[in-house]
Amino acid sequence: MDEKQAADKNAKPSWWPTNPYPESIFPMPPEKYEDVVPDPKMRTALSGMLGREFWEIASGSIWSAYQAQQDDLTAQLAEAVEYHQDCYEALLAVQLDLAAADKEIERLRKDNEELRKKSINN
Repeated sequence: MDEKQAADKNAKPSWWPTNPYPESIFPMPPEKYEDVVPDPKMRTALSGMLGREFWEIASGSIWSAYQAQQDDLTAQLAEAVEYHQDCYEALLAVQLDLAAADKEIERLRKDNEELRKKSINN
């Protein structure tokens, strides 16, 4: 798998929410974390607690965005179904009109044939 395929495979869908913790607002780099929380046990405990909290926030954001996307897709599908139903009804009306036209043409042919026979006999 080349880099492009790997990037495409890991690409997020268009509805994916943006990170609510951008580096521009929260500028501390990971390397600085050890300076801020020097005790390894506290750093692990804090990382775990923050990870759980951020997981809940991210899960809620992703779920909301996913549901909104599904609602949009459902609305688009309903629109498409309605459009195709309208097309089907229009096609059916044309087919019925064509069937009626065929019957009328057949009736006129018979009338014409009868008139031709009458004119030959007279």
